[in-house]
Amino acid sequence: MSENLDKPQAPVKPGSLELVFIYACPHCANDNPVLASYRRTVTRCQNCQKNFTIIPVEEKTVLFIKLILGNGAAAIDPDFI
Repeated sequence: MSENLDKPQAPVKPGSLELVFIYACPHCANDNPVLASYRRTVTRCQNCQKNFTIIPVEEKTVLFIKLILGNGAAAIDPDFI
């Protein structure tokens, strides 16, 4: 079992890509990261714990960014590989 701990592990490439949008809480102005949501939804502030509604993002824009970045593969630092 100690053999596995001594071996250096190869770095792992990203398997996919998700976009995070930052929404300012209307109650305390704290920045809250939220995964891209295509529907109007309610989220809870990480700071004050109050709920607030967020405006959805456009699905086509998010899909375009994912396509351009090859779902994360094109974002890999070429100097690292």
